[in-house]
Parts: sequence; structure tokens; C-alpha cells
Amino acid sequence: MEIKINNKQTLYTLFLSSIAIAFRLWLAAGFPKLLRYLPHDDLFFARAANFMIHGEWMGAYDHMTLIKVPFYSIFLVLSSFSGLPLLLNETLFYVGACIFLVVGFFPVAKSHWFRLVFFVFILFAPSTLNTLSNVIVYRDFVYYSLNLYVVAFAVGLMLRLHNDVARIIPWSVGLGLSMGAFLITREEGIWIYPTLLLFMAGCLYFIFKDKLDRRTVRIVIVLLPIVLWQIPGLIVSYLNFTYYGYWGVSEQLDPQMNRALGALGRIQTNGQRHPAIQIPQEARMQAYEVSPLMNEMKDVIESAIPLWNVHDDKAMQQKPDWYLRRYGDGGGEISNGHFSWLLRNIVYQNGYYSNGQYPSEFYKELADQLEEACLDGRLSCSSASAVPFVGAVDSRHFYIMAREFYENLIHLLKQDQLQFVSLDFPNRSPLPDDGERIFNQFIYNGVEYPVEQRGGSSRQYLIDGELDARIRMIQVRESLMRRISLIYQFVTGYFFVAMCLAWVMILVPSTVKQKNGFQLKHFLISMLILGLLVSRLATLSILSATSSIPVYSYSGSVNNFIYLFPWLMLNYLFERRRQ
Repeated sequence: MEIKINNKQTLYTLFLSSIAIAFRLWLAAGFPKLLRYLPHDDLFFARAANFMIHGEWMGAYDHMTLIKVPFYSIFLVLSSFSGLPLLLNETLFYVGACIFLVVGFFPVAKSHWFRLVFFVFILFAPSTLNTLSNVIVYRDFVYYSLNLYVVAFAVGLMLRLHNDVARIIPWSVGLGLSMGAFLITREEGIWIYPTLLLFMAGCLYFIFKDKLDRRTVRIVIVLLPIVLWQIPGLIVSYLNFTYYGYWGVSEQLDPQMNRALGALGRIQTNGQRHPAIQIPQEARMQAYEVSPLMNEMKDVIESAIPLWNVHDDKAMQQKPDWYLRRYGDGGGEISNGHFSWLLRNIVYQNGYYSNGQYPSEFYKELADQLEEACLDGRLSCSSASAVPFVGAVDSRHFYIMAREFYENLIHLLKQDQLQFVSLDFPNRSPLPDDGERIFNQFIYNGVEYPVEQRGGSSRQYLIDGELDARIRMIQVRESLMRRISLIYQFVTGYFFVAMCLAWVMILVPSTVKQKNGFQLKHFLISMLILGLLVSRLATLSILSATSSIPVYSYSGSVNNFIYLFPWLMLNYLFERRRQ
């Protein structure tokens, strides 16, 4: 870890860091996981983990088995082996990311106290405290951590290129493994590629610029992560193929199904379309006329749409007020995001999943029928520009993308969209017994979220009017978390804007003029962080513009970049002054 205890200053910073870690873990200890009976989300990961611990991979095959990538389910299994509460293990995973991040920056952060401040600042980031995305049994908290692991190992690799080869290899392997896990945690991980690959190209540039010895070996070490991060995906694809005859990490990424959805979204209609609704009823009616496979599902699809619209409308109501005023909620139509889930259900009900394998031939034939109708003029279709998750993007979406990007960046700077929850969370319905059993194998809650509440306290924790001391302690922790978050809300925006100005006015001109290693390394790292921030927000803005997905609920994965970039710039100014 490159931490040498050779003076009192190092000892003091290690001691204070240990206290900060202990306090951070104490804040997470005791908080129960909130259980939600959501077959496409929380319950999906718990069920998959349940099959894994019984040696059955993802379980008996149906239309739900491979809807999402499996790393979070694997994490649940590993967490259960520890015997510790799930939220505590997720917090430990995040603490590990913070440690590797700070150690990765050691070569450019010389001050022990500066490192300590940075570590504490990242450790208590509000998006990792008791927010809604952390207390549910879902993958977001682990995803936040993996973002930091990738940055930590990438930066650590670049800053150690001049070291002995043996000291570079652990950072290369770490980058490959963390990226491999990252890519099988969410389906849209492609957003990280452009920035990360450019950063790795910068590593190769340093090898040639500084004429390092054993150049070929160092080049191989820099490129090794690209090979390593393919391995987890290949293993998952192999297991999926062995069990279900499907080669891939998730059926959401299947090219044949996305061809079919893309062709449906390209059908031209006479009416003015809602930007989030790419497959309206008029387009479906045209598809039924030209595709026998679509026609055989017509009655079932149309009768199922009102039920699915309940979920679609709930998502749409989370859109900004300006969006709803300008475009409305889509009425009785369904957005393309939810339509893909509806279509999968209907295909399953029609028996195409009954042989225990993915119906790739069905989706291929469906896509062929629709695309052929587009080509021969039976359907009037736009150009073939549809992509997975997004569908077709046209001029209607550009304004929405730009405004969503801007507004969500402002929300990140203000830190005003965090959804804190506690035992005062609104009443939930009890889970079926089987659901409770599946979740309880992994979460190890010390207390439970109450099913019935009165006056903010659960009657099941009251004896002679006195509240359980564990619940009182959780309330104290929650109050501390909120106070910490208020501090971040006060300083984050000003800090980020000030350091952006310093970046434009000081670092960029210095790098252009001098091109020495000190400026160039800071510049490349800052571009990595800014690039990841912009790329992720842009991806989410595109998804939001073309579906009912609310952007901010998924943007926690870039929250730490808002803190990491200004700290890097402050470190640059500090080190420059010291030099």
C-alpha cells in the first residue's frame, strides 16, 4: 500500500484516519435494509443470489432470469458468508475504495494532512450516507464504490509508470479487476470507455515521452487491464450459455431484441409524438398489419398496456415540472423503457421461453419482419439509428438532453436531491413469506423497518411507552448524517466552481506552456475525472430524454467526482506553491 510509518506525522494521520473509518462504520451500523417486493429490482438480485448459494447459477430459466447483470447478486453471496449486515459490508467496500483512492494519489499529494482531509472528505460524501439508494437492497451503493476503485487504480497506475515494474503490476491488475466488476454491475457501463481509454493512451504517451526503460514491458502492463476486464464478462457469458443457451451478460443487451424494439421505434406516425414515447399505439397498429408475430400478440399487448402504464406514470411524475408542463405525462401511452419489459412478458406468456432457452430466433424473425416492411415501403420508417436503452434520438430530444444535463449538474453541486430515509419511512406492505426468507439470507438486519407505525415510532419497539434503545441510537446516527450532509450542501458548489475557474485560468495555460510532468499529470487526471462526470451525466440525460427515467435518481454514481475534481485542483495549487 506504499504507506511507510517513518515519522510522527504519518503516525498521526494513520491514527486520525482510523478514527474517521471507525466513525463512518458506526454511522452505518444498525441501520436496517428496507425490503421492497420489486421483481425487476431488489427481489431480482436477492433471488439470483439465493440460487447462487444453492449452486444453481441464476436459477430456473424464464423471461426474468437474465434481465440484469449479476455482480450485485455475487456481492450479496459474498456478504452473507461474512455474517455481517449487508449495509455494513457495502460501507466497508466503499471505505476500501476511499483508501485505494488516496493511496493512488500519493505521488502527487505529498502532504500527509492534505491526504487526511481528502480522505475524510470523500469518506463522508452525502451520497453514501443513509440515502434511499443505500438502504434498499439494490446495486447503486456498490456501483458508487466501483467508480472510485476504477479511478483509484487508473490514477495509481499512471502515477507509478516510472517505478520498478513489480510496483506497477498491482495497479494494473486492480484496474482490470475493478473494471471487470464495474461492467457486470450495470448494463450501460459503456459510458466509461471513451474517457478511460483516452487516459490509458496518456499513460502510453508518458512511457515514450520520458523514454522509460523496459518500454515494451511497461506498455504490456498498461494494456493488461483491457484484457483482464473482459474476463468477468466472459465468465458470466459462458455460465449463461451453459445454463440457458444465451451468450451475453444480460438479455437487455441482446442485439436481436434491440433490433426489434428499434424497428418499432422507427415507425413514422401522423400525430405529434411525446419525446419519451417512441412506440405509440398508432405505430403498434401499423406493426400488427405487417408482422404476423406482432399480430399474434396484439390483443394481449393492448390489454396489458393500462397495467404497465401505472408504473410508467409513476416514473413520469418524477420528471421536472418544466418537462411535465411542456410535454405532459404521455397520457395512456407507454414509454419505450417500460414497453421493452411489457414485450418480454408477452413473449413469455406466448410460450417462447418455455424450452428453457432465450428465444433469440423469435426476436430475430420479429426484427426481420419489421425491417423488411420498412425497406419495401409497407411501413414508413426513419433511418436506422436506434441503440439499446435509448431507441431513436432526433431533434426533439436535444433541448431536453441539454436542460437535463445542466439541471442535474446544478443539483449535484447543491446536493439538494438526496432522499434520506430512516425508520420513519412511510408504511410498507409486508412481503410474502418467501420474499422475507430470500432477503433475510443476505441482509442480517439487527432491527426491521416497521410494517405499522404510529407517530413516527413503531409499536413493535415500544414497551411501557419506552422506545427500544437501538431505535433511539439509529435516530441519533440519522441526525448526524443529516448534519454532515448540510455541511456538504453549503460548501460543495462554491468549492467546485472556484476550482473549475482555477483549472481554466492556471492549470490549462501552465500545461500548454510548460508541458512538464507535474502539470501534465494533474491535467490528465483532471480530464479523467471531468470526462467521467460529463460522460455519465450525458448518458443519463439521453436516457431521460428518450424514456420516462428520471435522471437524478441514477446520478449518485458521479457524486464523488464533484468532490474529487476540486480536491485535485487544490492539491495542484498547494504543491505548485510549495515547489
